[in-house]
Amino acid sequence: MRNCLFITFFCLIIAMIFIGCGISNKSLMEATPMVVVDGGAGLYNGNELIGNLPAGTEVTMLEKKDKWCLVEVKVDSHNMKVKGLMKPESLALCAEDSSINVVAPVVSPVYESRRQEVWANYFQKTGINAIAIDGEYVWVGTTNGLAKFPASAPERAVTYTINDGLLDNDVLSLDICDGEVWIGTAKGLNRFNGTSFVKYTCEDGLLEGAIMAIDAGEDYVWLGLDSGIARFDKTLGFIKNFPHSGGWSPESGSGSVSLADKGGIYADMIKAEDDFVWNAAFNLTRTSIDGRDLQVYGCGEGLIHSRVVDFKNDPDNMWVITLGGITKIDRNDNSKYENFYTRGGYTNNPVIASCFDDKYLWLVTNDGLSRFDTKKNKTTTYFACWDLFDGGYVSKMKADDKYLWIGTTNGLWRMDKYNAYKISDKDLLDDFESKSRVAYRGWHLGKNGGGNGSENTFVDYTIGANNTNASLCNKYIAPDYKAHSIGHISVSLADMDLTEYDGISFYIKAEPAVMVTASSYENSETWMIGSWHVPSKWMEVKVPFSQFKPHGQESGNNILELYALKNLSFSIKRDYAFGERPRPKEGETGKFWIDEIRFYKNSHSDVANLGK
Repeated sequence: MRNCLFITFFCLIIAMIFIGCGISNKSLMEATPMVVVDGGAGLYNGNELIGNLPAGTEVTMLEKKDKWCLVEVKVDSHNMKVKGLMKPESLALCAEDSSINVVAPVVSPVYESRRQEVWANYFQKTGINAIAIDGEYVWVGTTNGLAKFPASAPERAVTYTINDGLLDNDVLSLDICDGEVWIGTAKGLNRFNGTSFVKYTCEDGLLEGAIMAIDAGEDYVWLGLDSGIARFDKTLGFIKNFPHSGGWSPESGSGSVSLADKGGIYADMIKAEDDFVWNAAFNLTRTSIDGRDLQVYGCGEGLIHSRVVDFKNDPDNMWVITLGGITKIDRNDNSKYENFYTRGGYTNNPVIASCFDDKYLWLVTNDGLSRFDTKKNKTTTYFACWDLFDGGYVSKMKADDKYLWIGTTNGLWRMDKYNAYKISDKDLLDDFESKSRVAYRGWHLGKNGGGNGSENTFVDYTIGANNTNASLCNKYIAPDYKAHSIGHISVSLADMDLTEYDGISFYIKAEPAVMVTASSYENSETWMIGSWHVPSKWMEVKVPFSQFKPHGQESGNNILELYALKNLSFSIKRDYAFGERPRPKEGETGKFWIDEIRFYKNSHSDVANLGK
């Protein structure tokens, strides 16, 4: 039996050799190391299956087309190589050739200790649907009832369920007014005075449907339902319903269902203001107190996307957060609006949840947790405080003076805003410890060119400055001596607010030694930051903005405008400090690393107002 199996396998190998010889081995691109992704993949000669390769098999890609790749597989046991065709989606770049190294930790050890100062987790394995702040206390609507606790001690929570008078343990919405808690469920409305619950259902005249949002005022309680909106008169106990069809429907292709269709969520946000009420889900609608739609805001009225995540009005502007970002609408002239898009757009980086505090707008997107300054129109993304919700989807956010509360499908998280700001990334361009930050910054990663003069920029998770775990590496094959430049690294600065800083710092090293020149571009002129001989050990570079020099060959005002700096570039060059023949040699392979790129602020600055 063993002999039969051996003969069969040997014949298969021989067949693979002959079949492989029938495939053109002409390489139309540089050979690229690849690996078979999870699930394995087939190796083909035309439409004929040669064999199946398990996940993790290393192959060399020789040629790539839209629908197939010509690869070479090494068969160690028989000391031979076999060529065949594979589907591109079944292959991934090997670690060093990928934009983000596949062995990167989900959470960098550099951040883990910091985050323990910032985050605390409660109500594990419980879904959080609603959050309300009442002075020093927090109320949360969960999938297991209504809970109340001191903001400083959530572990002392008191929970109310159907056994205490709740209509349903799955609490969908909450609001508090004059000491009374109003609770929305799929079965109706509860009113809680701290002692007992009162129930209002369709039997009491309430519109049938799930209560997704509540705004409790002095005279009325407005309800946003999946089936419309309703108004409860607190004095008379009378309910007035305004049913609507259509609304937000994530299952539909467009994200909405028409008014003629049933289903969808009509209003999962609601807020009364003077003689009208705002409600939103798909589009933002201003409705009169008698239920007439007065104005609708959607994509055609300036919003980035029609799915509204949150909104807030101040005396001058209306702030509307949608899947695609933030829209600021002038309340005195609706035709005047300004949009602030998420990086990557709503397809790749949608806004998942948001909330306002007294100063800022907080956002959760795929990139992470961000704080938007509505005065400066600038965003600070807290990458070091992200990737920690244990797989829970963010469902609701609320902020008080000290904490940011984030409800997920897997518990409640409390963030200390002061500690988070201390360790925030506001001054950090990149330390390459966070995969989400690297992607957000938009580093130009990957291979460029082939043979001598080629380069490959990737995140190296084996080495970092200051005993950290990662850095950015440019691996190159030096060109002939006619070429002075051997590599280039660049990144955008467009979304960073640099007006409060005094300079830039970073760490660099190289093997072999090279020269590196740093520059930055704003408006119509380039600013030279400096040039350095780069040693084989980490060297810190610190340059104040006052030492930036205009390039001198471009039109400009020779005034460094920090708010307008658009990018940061590093050009790697040969070092001529080694005599007649500079290093690196022609065809020599070398590496240049950079890490901990950040902007610093002096305690006593003589350039504090530069660029403002």
